[in-house]
Amino acid sequence: MNYKNLINISSLILLTFSLIGCAVRQGFIERKNGAYDLSIKKSSKKHAPIISGIVYEYGTKIPLPGAMIFTNNTKFPVDKKDRIETGESGKYVMSAKSGNRYIISRYIGFKEMKTLILRLAKGDTVRLDLYMKPDDRPLY
Repeated sequence: MNYKNLINISSLILLTFSLIGCAVRQGFIERKNGAYDLSIKKSSKKHAPIISGIVYEYGTKIPLPGAMIFTNNTKFPVDKKDRIETGESGKYVMSAKSGNRYIISRYIGFKEMKTLILRLAKGDTVRLDLYMKPDDRPLY
């Protein structure tokens, strides 16, 4: 292998790692009360993190209109400004504060779904589809 080929291979490897760093794919993550599919794209822009996605019923992938989505840091309770309701098709879009955050979804007749801690930074664009499991406990 000559020197020129080695430089080209090194450049290709560096480019590959740079592209991987731009779009961190977290994938499908199972939890006790449901699951979520997470993808975080990093950007050099300085806007507040933007989170969007769809809330579904676990197992059927039926959208859940009217579900509540909350962002919460790891120390303080949920602020009213950090929540949004899903639309008729189960979709939501919201901005969040930077830092370590949980994303929580609630819907009547379903178990509360909570993500693992997400480290959100300015410029992040987050795609988060949530899959909630029905709660078989009676409503009182």
